[in-house]
Amino acid sequence: MESFKVYYGEARFNNSELIETNKKGLIKLEYYGTKNVLQENNIEYGIEIVKKQYKDKQFIEETNSVNNIVQNEKEMEELIMLLKRNKVTPIGLEDVIGDLARK
Repeated sequence: MESFKVYYGEARFNNSELIETNKKGLIKLEYYGTKNVLQENNIEYGIEIVKKQYKDKQFIEETNSVNNIVQNEKEMEELIMLLKRNKVTPIGLEDVIGDLARK
C-alpha cells in the first residue's frame, strides 16, 4: 500500500475569534488530503487536520484524520475547502463529516 499526504492550506483564528472562545495565543489549522492506494483501481481518499497552538511558550499540536470518506480527489478537495472555510478543528472533524453524510 502506498500512502500520500498533500497540504491544502491553512486557517488561522483572528484575535476577535480567540477572545470569543477565551483562548490566547496563535492557533493555526493545517488541512491535508490523504490518499491510500490499496490496489491499482482501489484508492481511499481522506482528510487530516492539524491544529497548532502556541500556549505557555510552547507549541501544542493536535491531529485527527478520517480515511475513506469520499470517492475521488475532486470530492476530497471540495470537502477540504469547506472545512477550511469554516475553520473546522481536529476535534470537530468526525462530527462535521457525520453531519454532512446525513444531508
